[in-house]
Amino acid sequence: MNLILAEFDPANLPRAIQIGLYRILPEALTNVARHSGAEAVSIVFTYSDEALEIAVSDDGCGFDTAADFVSSNHLGIQSMRERAAMLGGTVRIASDSQGTQVFIQIPLTEENFHRFSSADER
Repeated sequence: MNLILAEFDPANLPRAIQIGLYRILPEALTNVARHSGAEAVSIVFTYSDEALEIAVSDDGCGFDTAADFVSSNHLGIQSMRERAAMLGGTVRIASDSQGTQVFIQIPLTEENFHRFSSADER
């Protein structure tokens, strides 16, 4: 496993974003462990003033991304997308026979940051 963190302190993120990521990332890694047959996985965090981006990549068998993700076989993917959407973000997936990449983007605009920081104070 390879983990690369951009120069940022996740403790400075609003708690709602921290919790959302805490739920999304284990789901992505569970999917790798259960389904990919991968020998290696990489997690890369990239941070800017506009967004936090996370890429989870594996060298596994891949899967058909055109499949119906609403089916009971893909609830983990649906859950990741819903959690990211609640944070104003997105989850995008690319997959082929060389592996799978899950791209998570959470906006850190002033408006989005303030929205979740205010929720922390309640």
